[in-house]
Amino acid sequence: MFLIRYVTILAKSFFSRDLYNEVVWKWRGSGFLFLLPLCALSWVPLTLQIVRSTDQVMADNVPVLVKHWPPGMVLRQGSLIAPEPGPFLINLPGAASIPLPDLAATPDPRQGEATPLLLVIDPQGKADAALKSKADIILGEKEIRFQTDDSSSTVPLTSVEQIFTALYPSKGDVTLKAERVEQTAYWFGNTLKIIVYPLGSVLYYFGEVFRALLLSILAVLTNNVLQRGLYYQPLLRITVLAMTPAILLNIALQLGIIAVGLPMWWMRVAGAVTGAVALGYIIFGVQAIALPPELAPDHSNDDDDNNDDEEAGDEAEAHGAARLP
Repeated sequence: MFLIRYVTILAKSFFSRDLYNEVVWKWRGSGFLFLLPLCALSWVPLTLQIVRSTDQVMADNVPVLVKHWPPGMVLRQGSLIAPEPGPFLINLPGAASIPLPDLAATPDPRQGEATPLLLVIDPQGKADAALKSKADIILGEKEIRFQTDDSSSTVPLTSVEQIFTALYPSKGDVTLKAERVEQTAYWFGNTLKIIVYPLGSVLYYFGEVFRALLLSILAVLTNNVLQRGLYYQPLLRITVLAMTPAILLNIALQLGIIAVGLPMWWMRVAGAVTGAVALGYIIFGVQAIALPPELAPDHSNDDDDNNDDEEAGDEAEAHGAARLP
């Protein structure tokens, strides 16, 4: 019964003025709990994309990484120690890892799309910026950097050392053997696939709550312009309901983007489009609200009917409307 009712509300949120009036006059609270199942549903497309991308990265990169991992790499107090100064390159589909000085006698792995650069191991900071810009991963003396065309993130090697120490307890230096790198990479990928949905859903929910609080400012302004006379809490419920068509549309667009195989930045385009949709529905929702005739103050006879207006205003307040001037 709850499911049928919830699905009905989702469908009616696109067009029903009566639903927006019901939200104002019959619902209670902020309406944030209404967002919870919706946010859980909306995180499914992104979870599918992340899981699929993780599987692909693991299948394509980890075997190459392990096969050409240079021996003798050590982590010591958050610093990378290598037997040779390097830098070392690991390329796809798999040119051997080689010190940079030997590149003169080796086909340049930086040319063409056939051998994209997967990893630069640069313990002494000798790799130039142009080379680093072509790598997916840069392992430096103090940090590891992951980068794509439009984003990047950095992790200090102290954190990496702590992970290796927890997985492979030992005293002293942490030896980065190829088999340990392989096991850790698969552990990280599998862990990510397990936690991405519950953690992502919770974070997304709180993000949508924060967005509702921001968008409610537009509801307040629209309320003042149209003189609907509503208090903030009913306006916040209108905002939550107005976000529903935008979230559902965003889910549909994300599924389409994943099915077609478009780049991830299309997700941000979809978010911008659906954000504009939410703004339109907030204005629609506030405009749809009307005080029942018995609660609406009558200004046509202000001098004669002050007492009647006071009584109507008191009853309106009891239903969530602010007293109109």
